[in-house]
Amino acid sequence: MRSPPLAIMSMGLAAAPRRLIWHRRDLRLDDNDLYRHDSNNYSIYVFDPRDFELGSTRSGIVAGPHYTRRLLDAVHCLKKNLEEKGGNLIVRVGSALAEVPSIAQQLDVDEVAWAEVPGFYECEASRTMQNILQYGSYRCNVFTTCTLTLAHPHDLPRNPDTWQHLARPNERRRKKSRSKSGKQTAQEVASPRNIVDITPRRFDGMPTIMGDFRRVARTCSNVRGPSNEPPRSCIA
Repeated sequence: MRSPPLAIMSMGLAAAPRRLIWHRRDLRLDDNDLYRHDSNNYSIYVFDPRDFELGSTRSGIVAGPHYTRRLLDAVHCLKKNLEEKGGNLIVRVGSALAEVPSIAQQLDVDEVAWAEVPGFYECEASRTMQNILQYGSYRCNVFTTCTLTLAHPHDLPRNPDTWQHLARPNERRRKKSRSKSGKQTAQEVASPRNIVDITPRRFDGMPTIMGDFRRVARTCSNVRGPSNEPPRSCIA
């Protein structure tokens, strides 16, 4: 069990939790809710060489010269912004599944946080990272959010019946009999609030017609306000 510094213990104050933020495509400080004001936030970005191999489709994006130039500029800008606040951006080359847990162990963090990215390979990487951090040799808390979608997944329905009812509210339907087992289906079980689930199973029953989806989103989700830029005190 981690113990706070002696200076903090003598004052009777609790040590601020350590959080490692794994930047993926959210290379910014402004309007980034990964940076909690009550934590010591460390930042890391990992360049995976496989994303830049000729003809590679592992990441779903072909990292050509123009994309790579913009990516390097964004990483450099993020690093500069963190340094202006007294922090730093840890940059590594390799597999994020190996580098992020290694840095988390070196820094002895309490939590690793990142934003979910829609896409098959991105979701696979996120699930693997969660398993490594929760069941591997070094274990810590995991926090994920989603900042790249029009509606936050936590604000959308969690079962097919609700999707259908909100998409076509005036449509008559036959009542379904209750399951004899009385058990909830996987789609009805809520995921932990600190984890954002964007897997296809989570959105079972989602309308395939954009107009129906918009009707549901407008009914049950609101526009979330932007997050403030993190202060110097929470940048480590």
